[in-house]
Amino acid sequence: MPPHPPTTASFDVFDRALTLHVDPDALNEAGVVWRDAVRSLARVAAPRCLRVAASVEGLFARDARCGVGFAGAPPVRVLELGAGTGACGLALAAVVPRATCVLTDVDDVVELTRRNVASFVDGVGAPDEVANGPLAPGSVCVAAALRWGESTEAAERAADEADAAAAGGGRRRKEATDVEEGDEKENAYDDEKNNTGKSRRGWDFVLACETLYVPGTWDLFQEDTRGPLLRTLIEACSRSRKKKTVVMMAFTVRDKGREVGWATGAFGENFWMRRLRGGGDDDDDDDDDDDDDDETTRARDADARASLEAAAEGDLVVLRARAKREEGEEEEEEEEEVDR
Repeated sequence: MPPHPPTTASFDVFDRALTLHVDPDALNEAGVVWRDAVRSLARVAAPRCLRVAASVEGLFARDARCGVGFAGAPPVRVLELGAGTGACGLALAAVVPRATCVLTDVDDVVELTRRNVASFVDGVGAPDEVANGPLAPGSVCVAAALRWGESTEAAERAADEADAAAAGGGRRRKEATDVEEGDEKENAYDDEKNNTGKSRRGWDFVLACETLYVPGTWDLFQEDTRGPLLRTLIEACSRSRKKKTVVMMAFTVRDKGREVGWATGAFGENFWMRRLRGGGDDDDDDDDDDDDDDETTRARDADARASLEAAAEGDLVVLRARAKREEGEEEEEEEEEVDR
């Protein structure tokens, strides 16, 4: 007997109506669209992606004035963990220009993610196929298999390949007239790795939308996945030596001891947190102020912890976080910046 065919779910974000394939019969929680969480996370992520893109474009304009030309500024890079239908990452790429979004999930789920990515990339297919129109100008989405606890290196290679394909062979390729013969000046935005093994690009943002599953509720997640999720979050945030990756997470409090306990415990031991309202109206903060020795960061973290402790079951929580730095790491990065 053939498997039950997937159905579709429609939702809107930023006044754009989207329809995605879903498969709750086969995939349970991973095969649905979490509308409230998707809208809230996309609304806080989009303004920040736009701000980072504008900042990078400004750096490239400065480089051009200094006589170092490039084919174009690199896009904002977004990694989504536990993407499921891909709703959050796709909603973001549908409205944010020049974003490269890699949507990841386990092998059993990622085929559904790929099908929804294709609904934007491939346009109108068969009459019964979903077609959402184009992504935002210059944006691209790809789906990739990733089990939590593993490195995101393969996902980053997928982002590199997507960028190269979208740019017709290299979005960040130097023009022939940009560098004199024999000049070995390094492109500050190159994707090569330094001798620490860290990628120069890494991720600007890591998204996790409704990923705190209760263990044993369905076949794909028999084990408690919070530990592997945390390990992948830490690894993803360590991939770049140049930037402070921002984690944005949305989850519904279903078991307060489980979700809030993890956020204020294991997650909070490794990340500085800030709780966001989730409506996109709290975007007056500076994403570059989150340093370990910054009193404002510590105060926001304390406020986030208090807010989480006060949360009730059924509340939707939206967090922004940055990895805490090891002792001496900040000084090392500053020295590298001076060397460059």
